[in-house]
This record gives sequence, structure tokens and C-alpha cells, in this order.
Amino acid sequence: MKKIVISAIMIAINMYAGAQTKDSVSYELNLGEVVVKSHVPKGKVIPGGISTRISGSVLEKVGSARQVLEHLSGIKKKMDGSFEVIGKETPIIYVNGRQLHDMSELDHIKSDELQKVDVLTSPGAEYNANDNSVICIKTIKNKDNGWTSDISSQVGYSYKTDMSRQISESYKHDKLEVLGIFRYDLKHKRETAITNINTHVDSLWQQHATSVDYGKERSLYGQLAINYSISKNHTLGAMYEVTGISNGKTTNHNLTDVLVNEQKYDYWDTQESILPHIHPTQRINVYYNGKIRNWDINFNGDMMTNGSRQSDDISELSQNYTDYNATTLEHTTNHLYAAKITAAHPLWKGMISTGSELTFTNRHTDFSGYKGIIGSSDDDIHDRNVAVFTNYDITFNETTQLSAGLRYEHVIYNFYDSGIKNSVESNTYNNIFPSLSFNTTLMGVRYSLNYRIQTIRPMYEMLKSAINYGNRLTYLSGNPDLQPTFVNSVELVASYHDINMQVGYNHYKDDIIFDVEQMQGNEKIGINKFNNIKSRNVLTFMSSYSPMIGFWQPSLTVAGTYQFLSTPFLGEKKNMNGALVQFQLNNSFKLPSDFILRLDGQWTTNGNMQNQYVHSSGSLNTSIYKEWHNGLWSIMLEGTDLLHTLREASTFYFNKTLLYRESKNNSRGISLTLRYKLNNKQREYKGTGAGNEERQRL
Repeated sequence: MKKIVISAIMIAINMYAGAQTKDSVSYELNLGEVVVKSHVPKGKVIPGGISTRISGSVLEKVGSARQVLEHLSGIKKKMDGSFEVIGKETPIIYVNGRQLHDMSELDHIKSDELQKVDVLTSPGAEYNANDNSVICIKTIKNKDNGWTSDISSQVGYSYKTDMSRQISESYKHDKLEVLGIFRYDLKHKRETAITNINTHVDSLWQQHATSVDYGKERSLYGQLAINYSISKNHTLGAMYEVTGISNGKTTNHNLTDVLVNEQKYDYWDTQESILPHIHPTQRINVYYNGKIRNWDINFNGDMMTNGSRQSDDISELSQNYTDYNATTLEHTTNHLYAAKITAAHPLWKGMISTGSELTFTNRHTDFSGYKGIIGSSDDDIHDRNVAVFTNYDITFNETTQLSAGLRYEHVIYNFYDSGIKNSVESNTYNNIFPSLSFNTTLMGVRYSLNYRIQTIRPMYEMLKSAINYGNRLTYLSGNPDLQPTFVNSVELVASYHDINMQVGYNHYKDDIIFDVEQMQGNEKIGINKFNNIKSRNVLTFMSSYSPMIGFWQPSLTVAGTYQFLSTPFLGEKKNMNGALVQFQLNNSFKLPSDFILRLDGQWTTNGNMQNQYVHSSGSLNTSIYKEWHNGLWSIMLEGTDLLHTLREASTFYFNKTLLYRESKNNSRGISLTLRYKLNNKQREYKGTGAGNEERQRL
């Protein structure tokens, strides 16, 4: 019924339109009796993707940078609040060239501070080969001397009351610029899940589980940075930032019915309490930007340390067998050192850039294990990456450009088990990653043809050897044997006025998938872990239409994937070919007294993705925004997932196991944001960072 309500609302809004124009961002200037009108298309094709202008569009009044991203074509907001570029997985997000690692920062960058957002589905050689997709946010700069101040406060309610406070201050005097940020966040989490597991071994083992997770987290963030302009052509600076969780706790309550050959075997009441003691993440960056003759030079150096000490208490009551209690301890430390230098120089009709990046990562994980069931582990990972890259951008005329790049990476990966190097799981990689983008205009349509080879390296959490306890039949393990995935991708992007279209093809070699293996000697126990499969082929597509119709600006997007894959299941090959499609309709209404009303809906169909059949999900969101005194004060009231239809539900097919899991969290809620802003434009630290890929993996 709720899905029908969402569809009815979206259809009714569409039927409301009586006329259409071709303007996405409109400007009107009155000069006496002369009226000059112009427009800027909201999205346009650029090398490697699509650029969307925010300044001057209705999107500059949606609230925050996070809400801007939610309304861009081809971007899906997931249930946990993260983003996915359809067909290109989780994007790496940059703000003015600086990679974001704390995604909550998006909530504190205001939408009216954004100039444009580029969504790159085929990033060039200057980006890491591990960057599957990239979102580049560019803000409006403030070059005036004096103070700027931005104070915001947000309170929301879903499961419990959440709060967020941020103070951003900056002072500029001639060549010196000092910036400071302090943020406090309080978040509560409640997630319910249903899990059904059928394991076909000597007998049919079935688990029917319901669970509830509760979480509470207080986090603090601080940043102090300096920009200093030595001269017109030389700028340097330094930044120190610290992120910490002052208090956090997660509890889980799981009730499981267990059957063997459809006969009752046992009933488990499992409670788990996780107390993370997070060491502050500390990062130092220094940078230099300069111009020497015709060379533009950029250098960044980074150092980062963080870690955690997490205790896990498990109490499992059995109806028919012995109860089980255990306490485990896991201690992790990370150290990252990185440097990156680039140089760019005009060449013929274009610009050639070249550079190198070095990263050194050390990660240590010490895990106590589960008494009487799972042994302890002590892992060390040493990762060394030396990359050299070059890129040439050439402009033939106003409508035709070519960009060609080449990146070489030399990676030494060493894995140590209890201080002893494991030669099987250690490896050395030498790879070349080309990229090519050609852009032109034919008959008023802007085209971009892109080709790229890239790699997807596993997260460090996937590589550890520790095995975690779920229940007596379910364990979770890392996999030190995981290999990187290599992706060959080609795509065609086209743009005409308010219409954008994109089609692509991706070939994944050694694709990484979630899997279940049976424990040797005790096959009824399933070990959840990540594994490589030989290959997977995926078609991607996206189409969007964003006109402006009087006071109403709708944006309709259809995006999805079609994969070609078969997977082992119960001794046979399971055909997993099929599409997964998302429909998104965003609506903005300019009301009297400069109120901005938004009503947005999205729906994802059933479909196939890797070795899982994804079940449909949808949501309906709304907000109203108002500002006073030219943006000095603003207020926004927002409601999310109004019908509480957002969920993550999938059926997984493994070699001997069929798993269904459906989860919902406290996505339905209401929030109120108040903001005071002295001096309307934002100042930014100019360092862009080094070792961004490694920080993402950590």
C-alpha cells in the first residue's frame, strides 16, 4: 500500500505540469524597457562525467552539500546515509581538491556555498586507480579581508533525539588566513532485521532470526589551518585536525529458531554489547602551491595515526544445550605517511601535467579470539605504493577536447602473522592504468566518450585473519588472500539542454563478492567472508530530465545496471543475469515570501547485483527552507522517509547456502536546522592532501 501511495503522489505531480521550458537556471535583467533573459543548463558533459552548476539554481537553497548530492542524477542515497553512483559503487568525494573522510562534513557545508558539483564516472590519471567514481565539489571563495563566522545547530528526532553543532571561524589579513572548525555530533541508531539462512549439507539446517541493534555515539571534530601567500605565485600552509568519539556503545539482541530437516533443534537468545574505545584520529598536512615560469607546482605531505580498542561481550542462552558466554578484545592501530607532487605546463593547444605519489601504510590488529571456540590472531600489514602519472588535456576548438592519461603503480603488500611474514598472502603488483576522454558537440548535442582501466583494492578490514562469532552456526572472517579487482570500463555521455544520458560497459576481473564457505570438518557452520570470482560484466545506464516550469522545477532520473553473471548454488549454476533500476523524482517549488518547498520520491525495483537478488525499496522526503537578511539567518524543517518504506533486503545465493536478510533503521524522522552566517562566502584550507586512497581503505 505504501508503495502505491508513493507512486500516486509522483504521478499526480507529473500531471500537474501544463507547460515546459528549456531553462534549468534562469536569469532576468531589466534595463529600462529592455528585458534580457538567459539560462544556464543545470547539467553539462565534461571529460569523464557530468558537471552540475549549483550557484544560481534552485539547488542552492536545499540546505546542505549532502542534500545537494541527494538530488543529483545517478546518485543513490543508501540506508546508512552514504552515497552510491549507480553502476560505479561508492564515490570518493572531494571539496576544492581535498578528499573528505568524515562524511558528516557534508552536513555542515551549506548548499549556497557551492559553485558546482562534478560527478566523474571515468576519473582521469590524476586520481587513484582505486577511485571507481569521484564527486568533486567546488565552493564559492571569499577573498575579502576580515572575519567570517558560520554557526549552525540541528536537532532531529527519529528513534531518539539527535543533535549537531558546528562553529566555523576564519580571519584573513592580507597574506595570512587562519581557519578553525569545531563540531559536536550526537547520533542514535536503531536497526531491526530479519535473517533466514538455509544451509544444505549432510542435513538441511535452517535459521530464522530476528534482531534489534541499538547504538549511541558522541563525536567531536576540530580543525586548525593556516594559508599564507608568500607572493602572488607562491602559497603554503599547514593543517592539524583531530576526530574522536568520546562515548559510543552498540548493543544487539538476536532471537534465533534453529531447525534440522524441518524439525526443531534449538532456540538461542543472544545478546551482544560492543564498547569501542576509539583513539583520536590525528592528521597533519602541509602543502605548497606555486608557479615557476610556466610550471604550476603542487606539493602535499600527510601523516595520519588512529586506532581503536574494542571489547565485545556475548551472552548466548540455549534452550536445549549449554549456554555460552565470552568476552573478546580487539586492538587496531594505523599509521599512514604520504607525499604527492604534481607539475603542469602548457603544451601546444593544451596542458600537460605529471606527478608522483608515495604512500606508506602500517596496520596492526591484535584479536583475543573466543574462548573454547575461535583462536586469537595477530596481524601486521605493511603496504607501500609508488605511483607515477601523466595527463594531457588538449583543446582543438570551442567544442572539441581530448584528454589522455597514464598511471603506473608499484605496490608492495606484505602480510605478517604473529610477526612472521606470510609469503603466500604477500604480493607485489606492477600495473599500468590508461584513461582516455574525447568530447565534442554534434547538432547541438554534447558528447563525451570515456575509456578507463582501474583497480579496486579491498578495504583493510576485509584482509584481516581474525574470525568473529555470530552464533553457533555463523562466523564472520576476513580474507588475507583477497586480490584486487581490475575494471575495464567504457561509457558514452550525452547532454542536450535539460536532458542528460549515459550508457556504459564494465568488465570486472577478480570481482570481490560477499560469500559463505562451510567450515572444514563441520560443514553446518558457515563462515561469512569476501572472496574473488573470475569475472563479471555489467551494463550501466542513466537518463535525467530537469526542466523549469514556472515556480516548479522537477528532476526525473532513471538509472540502473544490467549484469551478466552465473554463480554456484547447490551444485549447479544459478543464472543471475538481470537489471536493477532506480526511479527518482525530485520537486522544488518557489513559494511566496521566498519559501522553498521540496517533495522528493525514489523507488528501486527488484533486480540482480553480484550474487544477490535485491528486493524493492522506496522513500518519500520533504523539506521547507527560508532565509532572512540576505542569508544572514536561515531555517530548514525537514522530514525524511515519511512512510518508513526505506529498507535493504536481499536474497543471497552461495554454494551451499541460501540467505535472506531484510533490515530497516530509524530513517523516518524530522529535523530542524538553524544557521547564522556572517559574511556569506566560505573560506577553505588550500591543501588537497596525499595518500587519499589509503585513508579511504583504512
